[in-house]
Amino acid sequence: MMRTRRLLCASLLALAIGTGATTAEERSIAGSFELDAVEFYKVQVDADDPYHLAVLTRQVGKNESTGPHAFMPGADVTVTNASDEKGTAFTQHGYAEFRDTDGVALFEFTGEGTSRIDGDQVTFTGKGTWELTKATGSYEGKAGSGTLTFNGSPENSVVHWQGSLQ
Repeated sequence: MMRTRRLLCASLLALAIGTGATTAEERSIAGSFELDAVEFYKVQVDADDPYHLAVLTRQVGKNESTGPHAFMPGADVTVTNASDEKGTAFTQHGYAEFRDTDGVALFEFTGEGTSRIDGDQVTFTGKGTWELTKATGSYEGKAGSGTLTFNGSPENSVVHWQGSLQ
């Protein structure tokens, strides 16, 4: 009788662990933010090509949550981004930190798009992907990823993002 109870308990425990009884609910989230540059550096990469540039920016703004499930509405957003501009095409890689009174969420993103260089002015439009890489406070333990679109200039740009969060 005791052996049967132990086997039953072990079987129930294995079943509970194997079925993922504590899975997180996936939620659709979306938002946008307008960014203003606080740091901007542009370096010509190729001495023979004035249209091949390395660009580093740090921009700040506020998140506007627009999705079916609110995510950090009004959070301060700081974006640090490096771009490789080659004529009318570019690639980029960066990080977006969302910070509010409930914690911090750090997102890594990559993107590509087209740019226009006119003298000292660079304008762009593009798309990319993002992934939640680190979170603190009430966001700790969350996972998420999605897509984004953006346009503007290194001095001022607009980002629209969407995805899912668990």
